[in-house]
Amino acid sequence: MINRLTTLHKFMSLLWGLLMLAFSLYCVHGFIVGEKIKFDILDMLPSSHSESLQEVRRLLEDSNIIQKVVILVGHKDPEIAKTETQKLKNAIAQARLPLSEHPIQSISENYKKLFTELFPYRSYLLTPEDRHHIATDSEDQLVARAIAEIMAPFSAVNIKNDPFNLFTHYVQLNSPNSPFQIDDNNNLFVTDNRKTWVIYLGTINASAFSLEVQKDFINKLTPILKEMSKVPNLEILKTGSIFYAAAGAQQAQDEISLIGSLSLAGIILLLVGIFRNLRSLFFAFSVILTSIIVGLTVCLVLFDNIHILALVFGCSLVGITVDYALHYTCASYQTFASPFDIFKKLMPALPLSALTSATGFALLLLVPFPGIQQMAVLSSVGLISALLTVFLWGPYFSLCQTKPISSLGQRCQKYLALMANYSHSPTLKIFCVIVSGIIFVLGCFQLSFDDNLQNLQSLNPALKQQENKINSLMANESSPNFIAVKGSSLQDVLEKQEKLFPQLDAFGISYRALATLVPSHTRQKSNQELVKNHLYTFNILTKLTQILGQKTGSQINDFAPPVPPLNISLNDLPIGLKELAYTIGSEEIIGRIMLSHLPDEAALKNLLHHQPDARYINPAQEYSHLFTLYRHFVMTLIGLILGGIAMILAIGVNLRAACQIIAPLMVALLGSIGLLEILAPLNLFHVMGLLLSLCIGIDYALFLYWGQRQSTVKKNNLLLLCNGLSSITTVLSFGLLGFSQTRAVHSFGLSVFIGITAYFIGTTIFLGSKEKINE
Repeated sequence: MINRLTTLHKFMSLLWGLLMLAFSLYCVHGFIVGEKIKFDILDMLPSSHSESLQEVRRLLEDSNIIQKVVILVGHKDPEIAKTETQKLKNAIAQARLPLSEHPIQSISENYKKLFTELFPYRSYLLTPEDRHHIATDSEDQLVARAIAEIMAPFSAVNIKNDPFNLFTHYVQLNSPNSPFQIDDNNNLFVTDNRKTWVIYLGTINASAFSLEVQKDFINKLTPILKEMSKVPNLEILKTGSIFYAAAGAQQAQDEISLIGSLSLAGIILLLVGIFRNLRSLFFAFSVILTSIIVGLTVCLVLFDNIHILALVFGCSLVGITVDYALHYTCASYQTFASPFDIFKKLMPALPLSALTSATGFALLLLVPFPGIQQMAVLSSVGLISALLTVFLWGPYFSLCQTKPISSLGQRCQKYLALMANYSHSPTLKIFCVIVSGIIFVLGCFQLSFDDNLQNLQSLNPALKQQENKINSLMANESSPNFIAVKGSSLQDVLEKQEKLFPQLDAFGISYRALATLVPSHTRQKSNQELVKNHLYTFNILTKLTQILGQKTGSQINDFAPPVPPLNISLNDLPIGLKELAYTIGSEEIIGRIMLSHLPDEAALKNLLHHQPDARYINPAQEYSHLFTLYRHFVMTLIGLILGGIAMILAIGVNLRAACQIIAPLMVALLGSIGLLEILAPLNLFHVMGLLLSLCIGIDYALFLYWGQRQSTVKKNNLLLLCNGLSSITTVLSFGLLGFSQTRAVHSFGLSVFIGITAYFIGTTIFLGSKEKINE
């Protein structure tokens, strides 16, 4: 019977290995060929829950801002600046950079063509200011303005067709507003007090977030700019998403290389130094690797893709599976008749630890967010597969050890058991509870949350300084906020926007919208009637012509030619106006009111709260709300895991066991939260670190509790040593991330370091007091 079970076990182990090979090939094929990894944060959300974020993504696509590159070449001598810019353009073309220059001349001609086509419809077109003057019987101001403009030197007023110059003011309102100038060679430039800055505007023809594109782009552009910088007194400024992405990727690679190398070297030295063999090291890595492979495979099968955040978070969570390998290895140093007898020592702590953690993560499947569901599948499936790997491969990696553990391991176990025995008295436990409570209460007085996406970004300081200077020179709008107005047709959208304009004006808000360029048919008819009935009257025209000495015979007919109301196709709008509206299918149109000056955001939100078809959208706030939402989910999951394991223990064992295991976890959790609150405002990545450390802390508690209940002799019991190794490897793997310069990564690493330290100390004091000191 035993031989049959052994044969079956070998067969299952071999089958598991073949499955790992097949799953590995599937994952590699999916990532390399199928492009299964998603990077857009909106892919983590269901469309029904992310309408505002969908608007943000659509705006980024329409404006193509992510693909834009801006380079300014400045010099005191304008000719030198223009010459060097031309050299830059030539060098970019010769290097075959995936960069296309903006057709400045073509854009300018498109605007001229648009307004030329609109001129016959001038009777329908008024600026809000001119409309207000006419509607309030303030025509004298328009007459005075017209006289001043007509009498000005080099006046270009079309007296016959537009004597009040209304169309010219309409064109000025709807033309791009910038301090730029264009020379005869179509060079776009701007001047400040000291230099002339020639502007190069380009668009990347590939994904700005592709690592391969970034590397090729930066490697080719850097030598070009470096050669230009040799010109005396020449200053070069650059900005664009690709520069930030490349700098961030380089920083991440440098940190991963440094921190990853240190942690890997530390783990290898630690495990080899303690266990004095390479089998234990390979076994630990095998357990982690198989858990990640199986979790990824199931994710790809169920979702056909995986988001990068779910991948990183899920892989970090299944990193706790190293505990299973360490406990199996430590147990193998005790005397057993067969390697398979080691499992008896690990029962029921090992399966209970894996199943409770996997069940906790599986609860995330109830959340209707694809990103969180991917995390749930990757984590829960990974933990179960790690458990299977230990049972199937453990006997072959960790045979019953014939040599004792190293002297270093014995000393560590001795001192840990000594510390645990000092806590046999309830005094130390009470002291820990008091200290944890004080830290938590102090932290509550400083409790704050910071899910602001801008604060979580670690932008390159040099690039940010250049961007600020470019924005100052180019007078760029710093606010990307807008109002999305939904309608069943273009006319519906225009009418709804026009109803909002007076209220926006009352708040002192500056804006751009399609309705200021193309009024609705209702507003066009109203404009024409206002001009005919209040401005182009016989008395006013007579007054104007008497001053100018002109005849008025055909002017009224010329101003109001018999043309139908103006209609415009969204596809015909030039760059800069295309982003003002777009269609969804054939039944819905979204018009954007772009905001450039917003004195009172709260008042605007309150106004639009009563407008069902208008939504105020602040892109930075939308992403921050997303991070807040995820933080709430993770915090809820922490509570569910604690409550779930307490209920399982209370039902499966008894209430006393549940209290004994949960008590150190609660003490450590509250202390960790309090200390983090004191150190910094909490964010999503702090909470993710707390979740990871809690899952590992549960392992510590379960193994110590059931280890003490074993009836076997504890002379070589290495539970405390195993927990100590687990905590050190976790700190080396994740805690060192606290030294990262990227704030999100730093927050995660700091949280893991504090949490793991607290859980190890708490479980050792509360549950390790029965350990015997190795003599």
